[in-house]
Amino acid sequence: MRFIAGLAICCSLLGGCSSPKRVEAANAPASGQQPGASTATLPANQQASVAPTQDAPVTDKLLAKDKQEYELAKLGYAKDPASKTAKDTYVFTTVRYGLAKMDPGNSEDSKVKYPDALRLFREALKVDPANADAQKNEDLIESIYKQMKRPIPN
Repeated sequence: MRFIAGLAICCSLLGGCSSPKRVEAANAPASGQQPGASTATLPANQQASVAPTQDAPVTDKLLAKDKQEYELAKLGYAKDPASKTAKDTYVFTTVRYGLAKMDPGNSEDSKVKYPDALRLFREALKVDPANADAQKNEDLIESIYKQMKRPIPN
């Protein structure tokens, strides 16, 4: 019974967390890009967190929602680290929260949001070292710091 309840929670988190605005922004072609072509490699429900065209108040609300979901998933994983559902939900929400932190539309200062996002991607990689999305974004942030000749945050 616990498994079914956990699975239901996971499905609701994975399937119903993105708002229509986030999905529309994620599916919109980039400027100069053919409609239907996509340069993103993340699933639509994870891409949705990085929509640069949104207003800061809307994006900040989405960031707060992602933070709340991340904290709940972290608590669930801490209670039952052996549960695959808890682990998958925790990793997914951690990566999504990291992507939301990186969103150019949120009002956080870049001196705060990029180190926070890097910490979140590393946190996801500790639990799931094979997570391609977390690894790709960790590499991206580290390469930006290297290009700027700045120390990479711990």
